[in-house]
Formats: sequence, structure tokens, C-alpha cells
Amino acid sequence: TKAEDVLSQTETVNFDDGMELVMEKFEHSKKEVLPVLKSGKFIGFIYKIDILEAYRKRVKEMVIE
Repeated sequence: TKAEDVLSQTETVNFDDGMELVMEKFEHSKKEVLPVLKSGKFIGFIYKIDILEAYRKRVKEMVIE
């Protein structure tokens, strides 16, 4: 199918990938949004900005005032 053709040429994230691997895929692909697959099927997109914002929030919560 057309969707499979597009996904085969695009860096993808697997549902079970750890965050370190996901960030490596973002860096390697130079993309801000990557498709997410689970058992080889498309389930959605992941946005680099969302990961960075969640990380920033977590670090901010860890800061002792």
C-alpha cells in the first residue's frame, strides 16, 4: 500500500523503544515528528517537542528550592 511505502522510507519509532533510542532516531532523521508502530502497524505520531517538554518538566520538579 502507499502508506507502507512511505513508512518503509521513513525513520519510525517502535512502541516499545526506550527514550534514548527514540531521541537517537530524531537526531538521525533530522525530523521533529516520527510515526509510531506497534507490531508493525501505525498507531500514531510522536513529537520531539513533547518529549523535550516532558523532560524539562520532570527536571524542574526535581530541583530543590
